[in-house]
Amino acid sequence: MTTDAIPGAKPSPDDHPAFNTSHLDSGIGRRSARGAVVTLFGRFGKFGIQLGGMAILSRLLTPGDFGLVNMASVVTGFMTMFGDMGLSAAVIQKAEIRHNQMSTLFWLNAALGLALALVSAGAAPFVAGFYHDPRLLAITIAAGTGFIISGLGIQHQALMKRQMRFPTLAAVDLCGGLAGALAGIGCAFAGLGYWSLVVMQLAVSATVAAGSWICCKWRPGLPARRTGIESIVAFGGNLTIFNSLNYLVRNMDNVLVGRRWGAAELGFYSRAYQLMLMPLSQIVGPVGTVAIPALSRLQNDPLHFRDYYLKGLRVIAYASMPMLVVMAVLSDDIIELLLGPRWHPASRIFRILAMAAVFQPVVSSSGWIMTALNRGKTMAIWGVVTTPVMIGAFFLGLPWGAFGVACGYTLADWSLSWPALFVAMRQSPVNLMDIGRVVYRPFILSLLLGAGVFSLGYFGNIHTPILVVALAPVVCIAILLAARFAWPGLRTDLDMLLSTARVLTGKQGVPSAA
Repeated sequence: MTTDAIPGAKPSPDDHPAFNTSHLDSGIGRRSARGAVVTLFGRFGKFGIQLGGMAILSRLLTPGDFGLVNMASVVTGFMTMFGDMGLSAAVIQKAEIRHNQMSTLFWLNAALGLALALVSAGAAPFVAGFYHDPRLLAITIAAGTGFIISGLGIQHQALMKRQMRFPTLAAVDLCGGLAGALAGIGCAFAGLGYWSLVVMQLAVSATVAAGSWICCKWRPGLPARRTGIESIVAFGGNLTIFNSLNYLVRNMDNVLVGRRWGAAELGFYSRAYQLMLMPLSQIVGPVGTVAIPALSRLQNDPLHFRDYYLKGLRVIAYASMPMLVVMAVLSDDIIELLLGPRWHPASRIFRILAMAAVFQPVVSSSGWIMTALNRGKTMAIWGVVTTPVMIGAFFLGLPWGAFGVACGYTLADWSLSWPALFVAMRQSPVNLMDIGRVVYRPFILSLLLGAGVFSLGYFGNIHTPILVVALAPVVCIAILLAARFAWPGLRTDLDMLLSTARVLTGKQGVPSAA
């Protein structure tokens, strides 16, 4: 019995709705479905804002401006891994959580944010010296202040994810993206140059942190000893090791290109990488945000765990793989249309990186399983094993500039994809055969769509970027309809996706455990 049932009793902080998630278990399928569609719409809205902001800023700023800020972002972004320390994921995964535990975690994150801001200020002279550019001193110090801001909102966001309040999270995220884009564009028009990008990052952090406090009514108490957070910190520590190594791999290419070839070459590389990553994150990110809390609640139900995971995998495979192959084929037209003619060197880099990204959504979904099943140690070990392989590939490609690094990245990423899935699926209800059965049809469909779009320029003799990009969806739809008619297996998959869409729009029910 809670204290609310006792006349005159003062409610306990542990009775706060943010900690009580038992009512979610009976409607996990419905909440997941609603959460998925809301999060997807929110992410696509943010994607549109980011795309528009990128198109405008790319015409107002130079490749060197983007490369300069990216040099500092590599360092500050790496330290971001330690600001969270994996504690938000641990809060989401944990079956039960108490007010005093959350309060202690909040102050721990706040302290880490302050410490990282100081470390960033201390590291700024070394960053400027490493790249031989004194402007990076002020940029690194200013960017580091974002740690203080973001540290104050981490646990509020974790509580909302734990409660599966996905519409609220999507709204906060969308507001952050909009505030950042407006601030960056305004500063660029004012002639602030590369400082526009720094202001944009800080505006996003401030808006998200403020929105999290406004929307999550929980307020932290004072930190306390012996609250039983040891298991949470241990899980978060292992996750932080994995995330830190993963970040190191994902950004060492930027460090090497910037150090060896300068800010302009890094500007081309970083814009190509971000353009490849933006649509990918709009799919994998929202589905993962919904999947991890749901799978955590199904960890003791192997059959429904497997079914739920494979449904999520099918969604991201069909949503991402065809898009990435088509983007690789249309790289010249996309770069010229979005960024402008002076960014043409980024085109072939973008094409290679898009090829690497084809399997990344499938591989990244393995993180859902290991997080939900509390296998943080396995993730950390895997990160230790794969980091030297990826960094070695970057060094091999470095003599050929940013394009060579992109090729090394792609080959190493492909070679590690199936081993990563094998490690994740061990001691789980899912196996590699399950994944192969789900993935092979969207992959073949992707090749068909890529060939069809390629024929526009090769056989149709169409070379105007805006016309090629406009006609590409028409060609893709025609091929999709023909393939659906001729391929029964594909037709079954598409019907299942249509059924999922009906669930998301509320036109069809969903079993509570699914």
